[in-house]
Amino acid sequence: VLTDQSFLNDVNKDEFFDYLDYLDYENKKHKYYDSRKKSIKSKSISIRKTAIKIDLRIFEKQHKLREEFKNGGIPSTVNIVDLNNYSLHEEIGEGTFAEVFRIINKENEHEQFAAKIFKTEFDDFEISDQINFSREMAILSNLNHKAIAKFVGYSNVDFEGDERPVVIFEIEPNKSLRNILDLEQRGFGHPDWNDTKKFINIFGIACAMRYMHFSNLIHRDLNPNNVLLDEYLYPKLTDFGFSRTNISFNKIREVCSQLGGTPIYISPEIFNSNLYSSFGDVYAYGMIVYEIITGENPARGFHSFWDICYEVSCKKYRPKFTCAIPECYKQLIEDCWSEKPDSRPPFVEIVNRLLLDKEFTENIDKNEFLDYMDSLNDKFPANNALTLENSIRILSFQKKAIS
Repeated sequence: VLTDQSFLNDVNKDEFFDYLDYLDYENKKHKYYDSRKKSIKSKSISIRKTAIKIDLRIFEKQHKLREEFKNGGIPSTVNIVDLNNYSLHEEIGEGTFAEVFRIINKENEHEQFAAKIFKTEFDDFEISDQINFSREMAILSNLNHKAIAKFVGYSNVDFEGDERPVVIFEIEPNKSLRNILDLEQRGFGHPDWNDTKKFINIFGIACAMRYMHFSNLIHRDLNPNNVLLDEYLYPKLTDFGFSRTNISFNKIREVCSQLGGTPIYISPEIFNSNLYSSFGDVYAYGMIVYEIITGENPARGFHSFWDICYEVSCKKYRPKFTCAIPECYKQLIEDCWSEKPDSRPPFVEIVNRLLLDKEFTENIDKNEFLDYMDSLNDKFPANNALTLENSIRILSFQKKAIS
């Protein structure tokens, strides 16, 4: 105990050495204790000095971050939107961290957008999260992918003047994937919502997520509410990037407890450890694919956030396959919602699987899908090993595999 410093890390050393003196061992042992006492006290002083230096470095870093945000704010490359020029209309979607409304330009009623209004005030973010948010606005303004909703601009106040961030995106005529799925589950499916459109949504979402992950962005709130549908019922991802800010599990619980189905898309490691990663996006994707292919809501039968949290995190709940579906989809879904995060396939693998396994494309209009794939003009970021030239070669090969 005396020779191993780790035993003494968390004890009151003065009291401990007083106790050793009290024991009144033999003189030669007392001499050893005295030497150890001086040695440990000396080390304690050294440790305290080191801790003070570390605290000073942390303080200096935080001060630098505050000054950076104070002086920089939202990057000049980001378009700042004056919401006074727009009127607020109906809600068209809701996610864990934000609500989406349709807004219309007061001077041009044909100019309509989607306004994503955060539920958390900006001042409630940690200073480092505020800085990350401003940096991510710059990233979002540079994203360019057919299956990602176009970023239009940003406002630091909402329509009521509260300092809640508002992010403006292009709006889509068919609202969200959530609307389409809800109608289908109630027996009022959209007449054009067929196997081809379903596969295009599954494929398009995977391509958008692959692009995001290669851009070092994770979504953290991937669910049908955050997939907008254009005039052809093709997908456009929204509400991403900002979710990298460090939002606590308590905040997720507070918001999700009011949202019905959204918590079912949260992966077990988030419930258990508030651990976000790209694999959490893959888990959510698996739930979306399940709902598209089976036509069933994976949250059916649950009545509260806590029911879902307990079943998923403690009992490893996954929705059952109550009807027959193609084996390729069943395997993909089960791989995506694997209990172990690192056992879930990355999106680059998912995209390749969707293209190369012909079972996925047996019952779809291949011409429509190939036209959609062409329209994606799917590019990898320049800093990735997969260059545009290589991705074109891959695309050509994959088209032949489908045909």
